[in-house]
Amino acid sequence: MIQQKANTPAEKQPTMRSIRAAKTKARLLKTAYEMFSEYGYDNVTVEHITTRAGVSKGTFYSHFSAKEAVLADHFRQVDDLYEETYKNLPKDMPVTEKLVQLAVTMCRFCQDECGVEFLKVIYANQLTHSAEDVSVLSQQDRKITPILHEITEEGKRRGEIPEFFDKETFAREVKHLAHGIVYDWCMENGAFDLTEGAERIFRLMGQMATLFTRTVC
Repeated sequence: MIQQKANTPAEKQPTMRSIRAAKTKARLLKTAYEMFSEYGYDNVTVEHITTRAGVSKGTFYSHFSAKEAVLADHFRQVDDLYEETYKNLPKDMPVTEKLVQLAVTMCRFCQDECGVEFLKVIYANQLTHSAEDVSVLSQQDRKITPILHEITEEGKRRGEIPEFFDKETFAREVKHLAHGIVYDWCMENGAFDLTEGAERIFRLMGQMATLFTRTVC
């Protein structure tokens, strides 16, 4: 007897229209990043971006709600990398090593895909604008937050993270450390290897956490 194959939803194939739209969005992002780096975020308007990219303002607004949304898209890409990296880590990997791998993922993207000039733009923008304007660095709804919460609880169960750390505090401190090394990299104009630096400092943090847990807890 021939078994009937279960109905499965067909994979949605990209259309020519969606492919063109994706290419246009990528061109707008690249153009915006270049212009922010060259002239400073506040000195670049949507019209400047669309003129150089060769598209209309209407096309820009079909992809982004405002100029600020271009920066937010950068962090969406980082968050997608966090999610993909975390999903592929071995379940039995020590939580301190998981933090190292997440930090390396973030810093490699910042170093290789963004570059020091664009990161300077982001940090300068965050320092000179109110939290209501562009709070992309400190937003609590980013994907990295629940990932860090899960790592904290896992580490406490395994005895790798001190029990007194609540997940909100631990996640905040990890993000402070990550932001700090990127900020230093920008301050030193990319003088050191960001990815290697992040790996060293997060491994050191993991060693200190392990030592503290063993001797105090």
